[in-house]
Amino acid sequence: MSFSIASFNLCNLQKAGKIMFGEFAWTPSQYQRKAGWTAEQLRANPMTLFAFQEVWSANALQDVFATAGMHDYQLICHSDDNTMHVAAAVAPHWEVISTEWISDFPPELIWKSDDTRYEMAVNIDRFSRPVLKLRLRAPDARTLTLFNTHLKSRLPVPPNNEHFYGVGADHWLDIGRALAGMRRIAEAAVLRLLVNRQLTQSSDAVVVAGDCNDRYPGNVIDVLKGDARFRRSSNNRSGRRADWGLYHLLDLAADRKLAARDYITFNGDDEQLALDHLLFSWHFHGRAAGHRWQLQDWQMHSKHLGSGKPYVSDHAMVTASFLVGKH
Repeated sequence: MSFSIASFNLCNLQKAGKIMFGEFAWTPSQYQRKAGWTAEQLRANPMTLFAFQEVWSANALQDVFATAGMHDYQLICHSDDNTMHVAAAVAPHWEVISTEWISDFPPELIWKSDDTRYEMAVNIDRFSRPVLKLRLRAPDARTLTLFNTHLKSRLPVPPNNEHFYGVGADHWLDIGRALAGMRRIAEAAVLRLLVNRQLTQSSDAVVVAGDCNDRYPGNVIDVLKGDARFRRSSNNRSGRRADWGLYHLLDLAADRKLAARDYITFNGDDEQLALDHLLFSWHFHGRAAGHRWQLQDWQMHSKHLGSGKPYVSDHAMVTASFLVGKH
């Protein structure tokens, strides 16, 4: 049974007239163009599984799929339509086993070290935006868990007080950027913990998809990947053992020889960055013993980036398709 997946930040998919960020709303004509353009992207690239970010409204996502003529997809959206969330769409021949929205970090987790060289403590107990954990079953009974995430934005964390972190207002942007990075790393670490638990407590293959707001290679992706043993040859025994690591799409597609600097998924604020990622457990690695799927093709759908058209996304859609491997 083949499998395909897309990660796509839809850039504020919201119904017309609904205020976003307390600042703006789509007019009816803008909304129609945005829904229509988004529908075109999905219709041209039908996937087994779509992982979306920046979905404000379940009704808006339903409009997109209706416009695309993809009426039989199963849509999974957050019930809160007052802020943006991640969402998913599942092809009709796959069974949705369970859906879970994860907002809080594990309560037993203590962010503290008493090492005299690096003594530190961090007070972070929740994700900036809920993570969607979605368990699926393929028609041939293979099971898969998706973690769809939108990690802390790259915007500096504001002090929201007159103390400006105790160093003066001239420096709060620098401190705020550091705090934003710390939160992203913390969120990635907890996501890594959730992946570890899923791999040890089930036989599911695991995919992490989403807008990680960090480059590849980068600190966030390093944390998410964990201890992934690169399998460079089929006769490498240590490289054939199942592990808990995750493999970035570019790791699986090493034969494409795409330089990391050419992996661009975002164009905005005068920057071109790689923010949108797909990471896979060993079940998707063609050289892993007992792998279930093997990469067939992948694409960055990015021709629209930098167009300046308000109704298009400022993110590329990243897609990957796999052929069935061993069961």
